Amino acid sequence: MVLGAMVMAVAASLAQGCSRAYYEDAAGHHYTGRTMDWTEATKAKIWAFPKNMKRDGGVGPGSLEWTSKWNSVVTSMYDMASVDGINEKGLVGSLLYLVESDYGNEHRDAQKKLSVGGWLQYVLDSFATVPEAVAALQSDAVNIIAPDLPSGDAAAAHLALSDASNGSAILEYISGRLVIHNGSQYKVMTNSPPYDEQLALTAYWEGVGGNTFLPGTHRAADRFARLSFNLHAVPKASTSQLAVATVFSLVRSISVPLGLADPRHPNLASTRWRSVTDHTKGKYYFDSVINPSVFWVDMENIDFTGVDFQAYKMQKQLRLTIDYARRAVLTAAQLEDSIGKASALANQTVGRSAQFLNLPGFPPAGLWRPPPPKGFGERPSDMAPAFLDFMYQ
Repeated sequence: MVLGAMVMAVAASLAQGCSRAYYEDAAGHHYTGRTMDWTEATKAKIWAFPKNMKRDGGVGPGSLEWTSKWNSVVTSMYDMASVDGINEKGLVGSLLYLVESDYGNEHRDAQKKLSVGGWLQYVLDSFATVPEAVAALQSDAVNIIAPDLPSGDAAAAHLALSDASNGSAILEYISGRLVIHNGSQYKVMTNSPPYDEQLALTAYWEGVGGNTFLPGTHRAADRFARLSFNLHAVPKASTSQLAVATVFSLVRSISVPLGLADPRHPNLASTRWRSVTDHTKGKYYFDSVINPSVFWVDMENIDFTGVDFQAYKMQKQLRLTIDYARRAVLTAAQLEDSIGKASALANQTVGRSAQFLNLPGFPPAGLWRPPPPKGFGERPSDMAPAFLDFMYQ
């Protein structure tokens, strides 16, 4: 798949904020959580990409070319930039905004070019662990391309990587050079200022003591301090279910309320969605703030040989059938019949793309929701599938 158009989308939209945390449970298993904060709906979609795809950097002649080594599941923005995801080896990447980014394009003419929107996808396609990625990338031999925003500012991002074996790294382009903070101690990332300064600010607040006072604004430095304190204060969960819940509680605690705007700080934006990834089990959990339900995609249940990368079309085609189940008061038998019709529709109109969410049967095996409540047949709205609208958030 060519990443050609993603550079334009990421350039037009990366002037926002986000937060990321890396958590370890009592069994030594690892989880990464993040928020996506944006001034408008990101039109997020989740994609499944198989290994052995031929790729390029998406910026014309001189683009980096590669073939993907690993299957991956990623969330995109505007169908054009991979901003979050996991590969089959448990490597997770999170792309966040950093206004201070300087890619040093003026001295990189001889290097292969890669769209900033394809940066994360290249890493997930190519590497199995954080140490492997760092070893390959530390030579600073790739020219990251990001055109200016309409405001005149450059599209700017830094990348957080984490894996199943306590590996964590923060990659930033500062003053034209790649700077890598590599180590399991680097568990939190937000936005500005650059990571060295973030660490210094956090050291100050650690001296004050989080139980005494923590900064409370939505600024990136304040979110960093609060998230760092909370991450180290919460206990190590005894089960993966509790671990996922813990990480969601962490990223929700520093989310920005929907619709909040501050004219003095235009780069502050509402949280649009959150994700938590279980590195060990290969489960990618997604939480839209518009549709308050959490579901997951389980990589072990995806037949990557049958995925056609258009799974988001499925929810459009199922919308009318499931909306009927939402609005009507149905008996259990009628509800089962409606679900059966939805399954048939999925088979007829979607075909192999349905495998993305573990169909053809409906509901998909990878779709998380609470057990049906008592009286389920009389309350069809309780089973309204979470995935029908999330991809537009």
